[in-house]
Amino acid sequence: MKIVLTVSLIFVVFSMTPCGEVQCQERSVNPRTLNWDQTSEDYSKYRPGYPDGYFLLLQELGIGLKNQDILDIGTGTGALALPFAKQGAHVTGVDISKGQIEAAKTLASQKKLNVRFIVAKAEETNLPDKSFDVITASMCWGYLDQKKMPEEAARLLRKNGLLLISSLNWERDGDTITQRTGELLKKYGPERKHQRRREAGSIIPEWSKEKFRLKTYHTY
Repeated sequence: MKIVLTVSLIFVVFSMTPCGEVQCQERSVNPRTLNWDQTSEDYSKYRPGYPDGYFLLLQELGIGLKNQDILDIGTGTGALALPFAKQGAHVTGVDISKGQIEAAKTLASQKKLNVRFIVAKAEETNLPDKSFDVITASMCWGYLDQKKMPEEAARLLRKNGLLLISSLNWERDGDTITQRTGELLKKYGPERKHQRRREAGSIIPEWSKEKFRLKTYHTY
């Protein structure tokens, strides 16, 4: 039986150029309070991937091109890393969870894709300066240190490099599964203490102002 969840897709692309003053506050969640290793098998089997049209659009924006050097941080089971490798990019995937990396390696082997996977903190990869044309982050940016991560991204990107932040979000009124999940989370889940707060009309985060410029924002 195939389970289909209704999701919305949001992604933002930044280029390596400072942007202007914007009022915005970001708060991060500590990923070390979550046991990502325990989710690896379920992620591999059940977590929805990005639609094919998403990667076609990214190519139009200069991301996921053949022979491009891409670093996928918080790579998990390779939701972005594997499709980019299939398109001919040279991909490195980094994740703090050994279990997630092992699951990603298994999927890459099954798909006969060549991806370099590394267990490491996204904020401290120890990879060489200016090694990548693109850095991508799928459903993980909010877990990262909002001061250290932009500095590390700027260090690793080449001139005119691109930073992609993307997320698949449940549409809680979209289907029965998401509706019931939302009800259970509301009833039994912990209070959500890590909320983003933005000024109305602002989509440019505070952390990006010094070294990055917003290139494009999409949601659908």
